[in-house]
Amino acid sequence: MEGIRGHAYAKPVPAMRTYLEGIAKDQPGSEEWPIVIAALGPLMLKLSAERARGAVPYNVTPEHTARAAKILEPNKCLAVEQKVCLETDAGRARALGRKEVARYLALDNYRNCWLGLPDADSEATIRALRHICRADPQFARPGS
Repeated sequence: MEGIRGHAYAKPVPAMRTYLEGIAKDQPGSEEWPIVIAALGPLMLKLSAERARGAVPYNVTPEHTARAAKILEPNKCLAVEQKVCLETDAGRARALGRKEVARYLALDNYRNCWLGLPDADSEATIRALRHICRADPQFARPGS
């Protein structure tokens, strides 16, 4: 990605800290701006707690959400995106989940977020990412 939009790659947390400092410099009331950070890892979540109103993690598991909530202060916003699949056939749900997750497996930030999960290409990982692959008839009924 470096150079595509005229940006130089830097370590994400120091780069975000520098960005936040830059936009707020000499701006009265900037501490009240409604800034949230798209944070996945624990260090970026910590920065979100320190310098923003909260975090908006994308494509995370319920376990990640629980960890993020512990890192953020109770008065901080935590607005997560968790994928779900409303499919009653478990095999089809896993296939759909596998297809959806595939594009993210090539991205270091998501692979790093999912560290600790089994091999990223394994069925165990697909099961671990069950928020994407759940096949529960109770939730897959029309109108529910």
